[in-house]
Amino acid sequence: MRVLIVDDSRSMRTYLASVLSPVPGITLLEPAVDGLEAVRRAISDTPDVILMDLHLPEMDGIDAIGHIMAVAPCPIVVLSGELSRSDVDLTFESLQAGAVDVLRKPVGLSAGQVAGFRETLVARLLLLAQVRVMRRPHRAPKTRRALVDPGFAVKAPVEIVVVGASTGGPPILLELLKGLQNPFSLPIALSQHITPGFEQGMCRWFRITGHDVRIGAEGEVPVAGRVYVSPADGHLMLTADRRFVIAPLAAGFPAPNVDLLFQSAAAAYGPAALGVLLTGMGRDGARGMAELRAAGGITIAQDAASCVVNGMPGAAVELGAAQHVLPPAGIIAYLGSAAQQSADLAAERSST
Repeated sequence: MRVLIVDDSRSMRTYLASVLSPVPGITLLEPAVDGLEAVRRAISDTPDVILMDLHLPEMDGIDAIGHIMAVAPCPIVVLSGELSRSDVDLTFESLQAGAVDVLRKPVGLSAGQVAGFRETLVARLLLLAQVRVMRRPHRAPKTRRALVDPGFAVKAPVEIVVVGASTGGPPILLELLKGLQNPFSLPIALSQHITPGFEQGMCRWFRITGHDVRIGAEGEVPVAGRVYVSPADGHLMLTADRRFVIAPLAAGFPAPNVDLLFQSAAAAYGPAALGVLLTGMGRDGARGMAELRAAGGITIAQDAASCVVNGMPGAAVELGAAQHVLPPAGIIAYLGSAAQQSADLAAERSST
């Protein structure tokens, strides 16, 4: 695996080289020190993965990512060193430009911290080196609302939508929110794998769609027209009386956990829940989606062709947990139709 490091800081380039050079199977290319050089090197050296800082001379990281994805597409992982509002917001702009993942730069130099960062970074690189990325025009046009009608009938009113995503998820989630009516007539609860400290920035980014997006709070009752995001340092779940609870993190669980959100929605809402599983590595969400389907809920997995990583939705399909496999435009249309039909059904039942 050939890795290109792009960073104008000599100390960071040296640090990353010391972390990655001992790893068998990783070849470090000559690093790039500015955005313009990063584009040139992406074309000439054809790396398998690029590690990209965003604050670069000559051409900033956002523009460099856009150019690379237009002329020499390659999986790009953004390394963010700050958690200030402006820097966190930039990381989500980088995902929109075509980066596939964001990691926080290491915060310490102890042996344990270096080992932990190396383990996380290498695991991510090994997976992303196998990811197929699509060439995209620089400054791609804004997403338009899907007008496709998937043609189906809900059997019972849907009362909540639960969504899980990981690698590649934020841009797809933004696309979905742009395509849904605002305000949406159902509450949406979201578990997106994310590094702690970035979830508030993700909420701000999603709010550009006009939707009311917030971190889910302990004891809060989901209400229509709001999108609730799991905090990164806990697992968003629903209680039997349909309130949010934040479960503490535990070893062995991806965070925040999609399975736990789906399982709790199945228990609390049964056939009144609709689950959507989007792009992401691993199998998180597949088992929970199977429980949601068994409880009578509607289940949708993103199709493989539109996924950055087809691990999570692919696992759900493999388990037989997904009733429908759709691209993002189809998911938007399905959610819109389900919401409208649910409102009509509820009105019919209340009038009889």
